[in-house]
Amino acid sequence: MSQYIGAVNTVEDIGELKKVVYHLLHILGVTPEFYAGDMHPDAVFRHIVEPGGIPLVKVQHHHAHAVACMAENGLCGKAICIVYDGTGYGIDGCVWGGELLVSGHADFTRQGHLKYMPMPGAESAIYNPGRMALAALYTIMGDNAAETCPWMPDDEKFAVMEMLAANVNCPATSSMGRLFDAASAMLGICKKRTYEGHPAMELEYAADFLECGEYEPCVKMDKGDIVIDGAEILAQTYNDFVNGASPEKAAARFHNTISRATVKAAQIAAYATGLSGVCLSGGCFQNALLLTRTIAMLTESGLTPYIHRRLPPNDECISYGQLIVAGAQRSNSIPQ
Repeated sequence: MSQYIGAVNTVEDIGELKKVVYHLLHILGVTPEFYAGDMHPDAVFRHIVEPGGIPLVKVQHHHAHAVACMAENGLCGKAICIVYDGTGYGIDGCVWGGELLVSGHADFTRQGHLKYMPMPGAESAIYNPGRMALAALYTIMGDNAAETCPWMPDDEKFAVMEMLAANVNCPATSSMGRLFDAASAMLGICKKRTYEGHPAMELEYAADFLECGEYEPCVKMDKGDIVIDGAEILAQTYNDFVNGASPEKAAARFHNTISRATVKAAQIAAYATGLSGVCLSGGCFQNALLLTRTIAMLTESGLTPYIHRRLPPNDECISYGQLIVAGAQRSNSIPQ
């Protein structure tokens, strides 16, 4: 693993990444036999991979997360893997981020996910979490969703509601990170993102850690998939809030409900597959409240949780997972 490089968004960042790659190849005396990278069409590895016939293995983002946690914990067979983060390119072309996978090292099955929500304005919804609140609640409340963020400027609300009504510039996402953003904005805790993870971190910080209340977890089966209805959970949080619950209490109950829904979904997958190991990965599991509650509930349910200890759960573990996946796929393709 290299040192931390950060988001590779500028020419200078890409130049630094190249230096790190070539430095590691040199000091380790390694000649690459293949490259591994994310399956997103704009993945950063395209700036690194050079022509010359070296094979390229593309790995789905959340599969890499899952396998990183599995390999770190010495799991070689199959495991139920819960991967919660902000953004990852899905095999259906949608923005994934709230995934329940039954994963091996070489392949995976998407067993369930957070119910898709629209992202009005696409990437701008990431930086304006109120948009995600309106979008999620629009699926439940229709035009009345505009009332849920009274602090938003009227012109922005109008534009968002028009996009939602026409379903224009509203890509679908199953991102748990975006749901946490929505809850933070709806409770008036964070109205503008200024750094990665900002709304969710403020939501965690605001939550009353002593609060044990929960809402209905809203886990359903839909065409064979296990689906967590995040919009329904958010609507329950809103109703609690407008009926007098403090932001601190509502934030804690929201966290508790997401943990409960996660465990309920894992139990359904465990019953269907006979597996009992559950790996937790993705940037959302940097949230100590979400992680500790989920671990406790999984253990109480008779399942065995596995978490990252030597690698971070966020995207810093991705390259390790990609390596394991690519190696497993190549091993499986070699005649014995």
